[in-house]
Amino acid sequence: MFRLPRREWHASAARARTQPAGRRAAPAHHIHRGTGDFVAVEDVDSARVTRLPREIDVATRGAAEADLLAAVSAPGLVIADMTGTAICDSAGMRMLVAAHNRARSSGATLRVAVTPGTSVARVMAILGVTRVLSLYDSVDDAQAPCAARPLPLARKPRRPPGP
Repeated sequence: MFRLPRREWHASAARARTQPAGRRAAPAHHIHRGTGDFVAVEDVDSARVTRLPREIDVATRGAAEADLLAAVSAPGLVIADMTGTAICDSAGMRMLVAAHNRARSSGATLRVAVTPGTSVARVMAILGVTRVLSLYDSVDDAQAPCAARPLPLARKPRRPPGP
């Protein structure tokens, strides 16, 4: 682990305190991470669209979770765009469920755009989050004013016990 000598640490801390606030952190709408992925939040028509990164796992979900929870904290339509997401593990699914719960408590509507047939869509079906989240095939479908919630995977009807 690399450490600065104590004197240099104090000098760098003083510079950080005197540096303008806008230069210390990346703007909330464009947060870069080491992998080159980023989370982008933009207003499209009457919806806030949060474009989630290509990979969401326990090590990389921090920026995505912070932006998504901030977006659903105010009433309105929020679309989590996962059409470009190739990998999403259970940590990412927990992030989506937490965002859904926050949206319900704040009066927001969360819709998730996922490309059908991808590994992300299959993981959602296996874990059962399709019963909780409103999933759509694209951002355009999710933006439709009277978009009907798609039904979860159909189950075979049980046959009544009989003779």
